[in-house]
Amino acid sequence: MAENMPTKIEEEPLPRMNAGTQLFEDLDANVSATEIESLCMRCEKNGLTKIMLTRIPHFKSIILMSFECPHCGLQNNEVQSGEALQEKGHRYEVKCTNKSDLSRQVVRNNSASVSIPEFEFTAPPATNSTLTTVEGLISRFIEDLSMDQEQRKEVVPEMYTVIEALLVKLRNALELPEEDGDEKSANAFTMVVDDPSGNSYVENLCVPNADPKLSIHYYRRTREQMIQLG
Repeated sequence: MAENMPTKIEEEPLPRMNAGTQLFEDLDANVSATEIESLCMRCEKNGLTKIMLTRIPHFKSIILMSFECPHCGLQNNEVQSGEALQEKGHRYEVKCTNKSDLSRQVVRNNSASVSIPEFEFTAPPATNSTLTTVEGLISRFIEDLSMDQEQRKEVVPEMYTVIEALLVKLRNALELPEEDGDEKSANAFTMVVDDPSGNSYVENLCVPNADPKLSIHYYRRTREQMIQLG
């Protein structure tokens, strides 16, 4: 990833999106992007970074960055907020009961924690911001938690058992029904994205109307949160 980002990126107007169309423009689509050579952290040869400033309907501007190295094949995609620190922190709570909820687009700023209360699971703020979906977040949690499980089984079997039980719940969470039925799915869950910076986002599937499964809470940051945000 490039260390020096251009101080100004020209923004191209994006086509109006209708219901059912892709929420975010693909970096490979016919949209203007700034391209710069940048050092690959794996092989230390030059790769290519694409940078594009775009807008999310009903949200705000974000910076999409995509890196690819033609020498070793390393690929990396990141997203950064194109906005300043918001006046208040935001906490999104979304009830996921069917497949369409798993497809909700999510911008997770690196200052945001993600939790699933039913599983007693919380992922702390991440190193990088990401542009993904509810399903993508859960899949990443499964991938991260699965690492070193075999080693834990031998060295710390108690921790292995606890993590394995959580992995079962996370995998089941991806097996939601296509549509809501008369009875709530046993795998239904609530995802909470809590971002003190106010620059994370969870898609409203009922725009321009209120989404009955999605709620947004605004709060004043604590002194500790202000220090963490710098």
